[in-house]
Amino acid sequence: MTVPCLQSIRLSFVSAFPPVPPDKIALPPFPLEGKVEQLLDGTVPDTRKTPSQTCETYLDLMEPIVRLAVHWVNTDGAVIDPVLQTEWGQTSPRFAAAAAILLAAGRIAEHQETVFRVMDRACEKLTAPETLHYSPDFWMRELVTACTVLTDIAPRERWQAWRAGLSRVIPEKHYRDVDPTGRKIADFNNWCLYSAAGESMRASAGIGGMADTLHGTAFFERYVEAQLVHYTEYGMYRDPGDPITYDMTTRLQLTTALAWGYNGRLASILRELLRRGDLSMLLYLAPAGWVPYGGRSSQFQFQEAIAAALCEYEARCYRDSCPALAGAFKRQARRCAEVLRPYLQEAAPPLHIKNFFNPAALHGCDSYGQYSVYSLFAASVLGLAALFADDTIPESPTPAERGGYSLYLQGPFHKIFLNAAGSYLQYDTAADHWYDATGLGRILPAAIPFGLLPAMPFAAHPRYRIATGLPGNSACHAIAPEFQNIRGQVVRMADLDDEIQLEVKELEATPDRVRLQVHRKMDTVTSREECLVESGRIRLQYNLAGPCCHAMLTFPILLDDGRHQPDILIRGTKMELFMAGKKLCIQSNTSATPGETATNRNGIYRIYRFPFPESGPLTLDLRFESIAGS
Repeated sequence: MTVPCLQSIRLSFVSAFPPVPPDKIALPPFPLEGKVEQLLDGTVPDTRKTPSQTCETYLDLMEPIVRLAVHWVNTDGAVIDPVLQTEWGQTSPRFAAAAAILLAAGRIAEHQETVFRVMDRACEKLTAPETLHYSPDFWMRELVTACTVLTDIAPRERWQAWRAGLSRVIPEKHYRDVDPTGRKIADFNNWCLYSAAGESMRASAGIGGMADTLHGTAFFERYVEAQLVHYTEYGMYRDPGDPITYDMTTRLQLTTALAWGYNGRLASILRELLRRGDLSMLLYLAPAGWVPYGGRSSQFQFQEAIAAALCEYEARCYRDSCPALAGAFKRQARRCAEVLRPYLQEAAPPLHIKNFFNPAALHGCDSYGQYSVYSLFAASVLGLAALFADDTIPESPTPAERGGYSLYLQGPFHKIFLNAAGSYLQYDTAADHWYDATGLGRILPAAIPFGLLPAMPFAAHPRYRIATGLPGNSACHAIAPEFQNIRGQVVRMADLDDEIQLEVKELEATPDRVRLQVHRKMDTVTSREECLVESGRIRLQYNLAGPCCHAMLTFPILLDDGRHQPDILIRGTKMELFMAGKKLCIQSNTSATPGETATNRNGIYRIYRFPFPESGPLTLDLRFESIAGS
């Protein structure tokens, strides 16, 4: 059941239904207007079942992280990264927020003094000059969260000292992404939305600021208003390179500002952007709850935690106005959280990124994605999900769970998603090649373990870390054609980076069957790809037209993710893959040959190549099943 002491914390949940007319807030029409509601047509919340107990789920997931991190706290109250052996960025405030929520939920009581010690230091240190080197823009949101939930727990004098320390913060002096002239604000990215949200929360919590400085609500409105140009008509935020993570995390910052009570002049447009972004998210999430790959900061556990928090907030907002949609958000929140269990609850120690290598190796991590800061970010965001959760809301089916659609984000984000019968595919049509590759980058067949087939593509020279001893990459790879052109040059569709000569057409879409066609012209050669997703089966079919030879389809298959080493059996044109009690069969009209290895954030893969037949299309038929007795 929902933890009573968490529910006593007063937050704001204002419905964005019905939507604000676009002409009232200067936004273009929402391309997906009514799409989610159409997919959910006829569904009703199941009030016969016990309501979803997600609040306790979030607390269970975050507690192992916080209990581990307690041992990272030094005598001064700094949280020391166990890999780097130094304090990193916003690690300490993130510990404070997550640990405070657990304390408020009646957990980790024996570590109360440690939590208070971290708060003592962090609230005082935010105004110290050296903190400019520790990502101060991220601190205020975490520390106001902690102050809010510790109101009736901490001794009054100590709690007031924390608030006094935060009241001394001068944003345009103590944060990094600031510009008192106002000329550069629109050029800032996700950092200033973190700091702006923290300032709004500070004002809503009644924590004042220094006289004659820009702080609180005024800071929030000035900096957020300038950032509105980065939101698309889908309600998605564009950080440089269009990484999926920074669409979601910036929406979470706006959500926290509204949840803490912001209701100023930007409230209507922010609620509408969140409505659009969260409805779009319902469609781009995988049926099991996985967040898409794409760009920087991908494959970390905090991504699904963010999705869960956003969904819990929306479930509360729609509870009275649209029960079916509230139930869908509620169920989606739980599904996003459940995929984290193997990494956070069942692994020892908890794993902050989606592989099972030693976390000290930092495999797959961006340069800033250190173990302490991103494991504690997952815990902090799961704590927000617990605060937002209303476990009296009955679940309803989710769009991703029901399937029967494709979604093409043309231009910004440049992704295609297919979803039917529990299976899910993701394409990148114009990849950021520092992190990804163009083509089919993710196949998640229903009930097949995550990562057996690629959950993300492979960059030739990734900007994330490849652990010492693991092989690097010789080229970009996705499930995509490669061939020699008339000049004898190797052309890889995975290397392409634009959509100029791309055509995408949905041919069929029912709950159990989706069929999509993708045409791409590459110089003098045209690729036509057709993808069918239906119950128990995925069919991929490729045609190449034009002067080319030695055409192959690259197809990565997992070798090792730190825990699993699948068995691969090849008999002529048939491959059988076995992993974690599941079996995947790939039948083609040509025989695959094994090639080089490639490594992404999830693990090491073997690149298999299927040659194109002399005439007609290349066809791969994927069928999946459980092994008898498993």
